Amino acid sequence: MLVAAVAILILIGSFSLRTFQQHGGVSQTGVSHQTANRYLPSELTLPNQASDVTFHVDFGAAESEFAISEEAFLAWCKSRDWSCSPISTPTTYFEPMHLPADSRPVNRGYTFAPPDGQGVFDSERLRACFRTSTFP
Repeated sequence: MLVAAVAILILIGSFSLRTFQQHGGVSQTGVSHQTANRYLPSELTLPNQASDVTFHVDFGAAESEFAISEEAFLAWCKSRDWSCSPISTPTTYFEPMHLPADSRPVNRGYTFAPPDGQGVFDSERLRACFRTSTFP
């Protein structure tokens, strides 16, 4: 009886942790793409070339900011079949809901469209960012 009660408590605890991570949110800074990809939805996982990753994932949103070369960024967008357009007028780099904002203008780079979201790649800083809605 005691073993069954302990097993139930462990099951409830692991369910509660997963529920918190999905609904309460997980944020990390300065991590690898492998770490971020454990939490990011599968349609938003980062390529192997991404580094110095900051991300936030919760029930309603996913945001990420990371270092990546221009060549790897363009290949990532192409592999995901995301629209990607050169920046023709300066745009703000990153205005997320949960992560720190970075309002520096991007003069050269790309805007891109992950599912239910928007993103920017800065060709001068070799960094990309995106935010998406993850509501079901």
